[in-house]
Amino acid sequence: ESQEAALQASGLDWTAVRPPHLTDGPRSDAVHVGFPTDTRPPAMKVSRADVAALLIGCALDGAHSRRAVSVAG
Repeated sequence: ESQEAALQASGLDWTAVRPPHLTDGPRSDAVHVGFPTDTRPPAMKVSRADVAALLIGCALDGAHSRRAVSVAG
């Protein structure tokens, strides 16, 4: 929580990504970004390749700028 508070106070363009269990699987492009807390979350694992692709996308398009997002496969 203190790390995200520091990001929010920084004035920088940032995205914090919260992956669950990381796997060494291939990129699947089936990553769920953020999901309602009142529904069952998707599989609580995601490949490192999918997280890397998401991070690159965040840097390029700014879709999740200044947000912390949970991800899962």
